[in-house]
Amino acid sequence: VLETLIRVHWLLGGRPNDLVSMRAGHIDRTGDVWRYDVDGHKNEHREQELAYYIGPKCQAILAPLLEGKRADDLVFVYP
Repeated sequence: VLETLIRVHWLLGGRPNDLVSMRAGHIDRTGDVWRYDVDGHKNEHREQELAYYIGPKCQAILAPLLEGKRADDLVFVYP
């Protein structure tokens, strides 16, 4: 799981806290490019939105982790 998190971090370039708190329901997978809307990020008090766009390479990494997850489940769960 840690290796996968590092690979996703490398591809998205996001803040570590934003990626560790990623939940399956925050990822919009309807288009060719997925969109991850971060809930509770550091500039939220300024009423700014934060989203990461997930391309095909990162989708291939995340897809197995998202199988069978409910909307409120964390994507990266350590055993």
